[in-house]
Amino acid sequence: MKRSLVALLLFTSLSLIAVTESFKFKTDDIQLELENVILKDVEFHKSDLIEVRYDDSAEIKFEQSAQVLSIMAQKEKTKIRLYLPQDKKYMYENSDGICTFDKKTLNFDADDAFIIISEDGLKVKDYSDGDCVIINDDGIIVDNSDEQICITDSGVHIEGDESIHIEGLLGFIVGAFVKGVSNAALSSIGKTPDRIFKYIVNNEDEENYLELSRS
Repeated sequence: MKRSLVALLLFTSLSLIAVTESFKFKTDDIQLELENVILKDVEFHKSDLIEVRYDDSAEIKFEQSAQVLSIMAQKEKTKIRLYLPQDKKYMYENSDGICTFDKKTLNFDADDAFIIISEDGLKVKDYSDGDCVIINDDGIIVDNSDEQICITDSGVHIEGDESIHIEGLLGFIVGAFVKGVSNAALSSIGKTPDRIFKYIVNNEDEENYLELSRS
């Protein structure tokens, strides 16, 4: 009985052995191509190597050129861990747009808007009407050709043809509530480039993202 248990534990341990593939690039700008994978983790590290870790049982094909790393899994929903050199810049393209990022900043160029996420906050520029939305630690600013809306802890201020100021206790409550909702939404996907990139890749298939969140 003991031998059978030991054999079972040994087999289980061997089946969970992780494989690490490493890739080195001379260029500072690298394009990532991902197929049939979901990202378990994305981290920046001090090494000059891109490292991909996955279970030994996974069937993954890699292709590397001067500026491109392609990671293609045979089966859908293959989980990988991705470790990226912190001194390089990356580009990833999907049906929603083009994502470029490094350790500090992520830009996402979609059909209808341009999004910048950095340590300074979130900025969204709408291509269709020119509206600009900024969310940071100070509050929320919505700026368009007709008016500017600013929501902070001090209240709500709208400047346009008519100026509206909601201050005092009511302004504080409204401002805090709106900021809380927006910050909660950002926190659910992450506020750093690595977490945002992970969300973009995994959220191409909502089922993949939900499954990853539960694992």
